[in-house]
Amino acid sequence: MSPEYDAGENLYGKRDELEFDIDVHRNLSVSELESVFTSPTDFVHYIGHIKDKSFICRDGGLDVRSVDTVAIDTFLLNGCRSYEQGIELINSGSIGGIVTYSEIANKSAIRLGRTIAQLLNRGFSLRSALSVARNQQIVGNQYIVVGDGSTEIAQSESGTPFLCHLDTDDDGMYELRITTYPTVESGMGALFTPFINDIGSYFLSGGELEKFVVDKDTLIQFLRLEQIPLIIDGDLKWSTEIDLNAL
Repeated sequence: MSPEYDAGENLYGKRDELEFDIDVHRNLSVSELESVFTSPTDFVHYIGHIKDKSFICRDGGLDVRSVDTVAIDTFLLNGCRSYEQGIELINSGSIGGIVTYSEIANKSAIRLGRTIAQLLNRGFSLRSALSVARNQQIVGNQYIVVGDGSTEIAQSESGTPFLCHLDTDDDGMYELRITTYPTVESGMGALFTPFINDIGSYFLSGGELEKFVVDKDTLIQFLRLEQIPLIIDGDLKWSTEIDLNAL
């Protein structure tokens, strides 16, 4: 499952206004992985195998129950049947995480892991990131949040993370639907205003807003404001990774 990270080594930390201290560990031994779990860390993204209720290391298996003091706050355990190890992390002091409760195929797990990483990096909570990711592929139903799902590892640039659905109408205009997701700082009922020309209304955060009909120039201006997750023809894309002029 190493391509989950190899193909996008900038999944985390690509934000000018936020500083991230990111460490990458590969092919760890049991003692090395235990050291990761016992070192004070905001978030751990584990990519690998879990078998017989243990993390598979190069020299054996590590069961979290054998770890004296867990010091990681949040986690994504992207390996088969990671639920029990995730629960042990919560019982040992972690705040929240995302785990699996069945076997998962490598290809699907890689795609979902990247998607969740990008969403977390944009300020989505654990629960919201998983909700968006699992709606894009069937494998997401094999993942579940444990502990506090409202936990975030980064702040949204706009204050409230949101997802856009984009469609075209018969007049060559664009129909834009925005779904907002609550955070600890901007909870349900917080005020939200999309930075779209001629829209000065305030909306309550936590759900889908009314549909906006905009022209191409207005749409491009809006999508260039930040890296926005965007559903086009049923596929999740990012506003910074598509040719906006080709829309």
